[in-house]
Amino acid sequence: ESLGVLGASLAEADKSVKLHKAELSDSAVERVSLSETLESERSALRDARAALDALRCDLDASNQTLSKAAAERDSASAAHLGALGERDAAQRALEDSQRA
Repeated sequence: ESLGVLGASLAEADKSVKLHKAELSDSAVERVSLSETLESERSALRDARAALDALRCDLDASNQTLSKAAAERDSASAAHLGALGERDAAQRALEDSQRA
């Protein structure tokens, strides 16, 4: 009789060991899956950072182009104002000479 109880106890312990083994196996598979997901997320983050760096470079180049265009515009505006001043001075000189 005690052998039967001992056998049943051993069978129960064996089931428990198998259950824990299965749980550990599932846990290992889950860890591998999580590790792969994490690596995928890290890769996506690296790609996003590279894209952001490329956009920053494009933005810097655009800013330089805009700055150059603004400087050219300012120079042209100054030349235009100078020409208008010269025209006005010539106009006044002509009017003065006609009065005299």
